[in-house]
Amino acid sequence: DEHNASLDGNFTISLLNQVEDLDGDGIEDHYDSDDDGDGFSDAIEIAYGSDPRDSNSVANTAPATLDLNGSTILENQPAGTLVGNLLATDPDVNATLSFSLVDGNGSHDNELFRIEGAKLRTLHVLDFETNSTSYAILVRVTDEHNASLDGNFTISLLNQVEDLDGDG
Repeated sequence: DEHNASLDGNFTISLLNQVEDLDGDGIEDHYDSDDDGDGFSDAIEIAYGSDPRDSNSVANTAPATLDLNGSTILENQPAGTLVGNLLATDPDVNATLSFSLVDGNGSHDNELFRIEGAKLRTLHVLDFETNSTSYAILVRVTDEHNASLDGNFTISLLNQVEDLDGDG
């Protein structure tokens, strides 16, 4: 004080840990490799440029390839006949992919086909002599984060000789 008197004392300061667990998984964020619980590690999200503390900001890339392993079908096959299997790749590990027919450029024959899982099937009996001999479809592959890739495919209808009376 102003008369040069002083008093010494010992004090203990306690630091309390406040548990921060943004995604509620029971792992404190400091020790959690995925703070927001979106399935992408914080390191991957930072490298990608997304926010590792926002589960809506994910390090996701769209599917990279889309293919159809069959593009021909014999005429007069029953509805539901398998045309081929859809194949796609996604650079993201363990991506869940789904396929659909979509409207757009090159989709004018989509109504003749359906997709079950990854299988492209016919919806009707197709006749070479009275129908078109090729069909254009537009397929979309979408990952679980709604990133997608579209692909156009042409399905060819093959003629089957129908000589019922055997006259050649």
